[in-house]
Amino acid sequence: MKALKLTLSLMIFSGLIITGCGEKGDTGQPGPPGQSGPPGNANVLTINYTINTNQWTAISPSIGPGDEGYYLYNLINIPDITQEIIDYGAVLGYYEDNGFYLPLPYTKYFKETTPTVYLWEETLDMVLSTGYCQVNYKSSDFFTPEGASQTVNIRLVLVDGFVRKQNPDLDWSNYNLVKERLNLKD
Repeated sequence: MKALKLTLSLMIFSGLIITGCGEKGDTGQPGPPGQSGPPGNANVLTINYTINTNQWTAISPSIGPGDEGYYLYNLINIPDITQEIIDYGAVLGYYEDNGFYLPLPYTKYFKETTPTVYLWEETLDMVLSTGYCQVNYKSSDFFTPEGASQTVNIRLVLVDGFVRKQNPDLDWSNYNLVKERLNLKD
């Protein structure tokens, strides 16, 4: 009797499997819009921001030649900068100069020849902490307030530790290579 029940059960089970398998049907309609987007990288975030002329803060106003303007900063709240990204990933900063993205720190050199030869440099760099990015401007002559009179565009790329580890050969200072490898969109 047990053998009959087992045989009968196997026949019913086999019949269900055979009738459940049919021919491949037509492809269904696409899902509703907004359910998926173009391919990207979920472990990378790009943030663009602009520092306008009135958003710079002098480190120490009225401390010497040229007074305020030679050492400025702008602090922006970026909750996506986590301690895990700082410890294991990367926060890449790029300064946009005439359509080119140059890695921070970035130094620009100047020469003025009237009335005498006068040389100076301006440097942009950044300092990170959990939830914040501070962009600093400094003029080497402690006099020229050029940074206070310009708008600066910064692009940050936040990369988690997994992506960073998977790309040991990537030149992280070259924005175009980073953009291509990580499929970043402008």
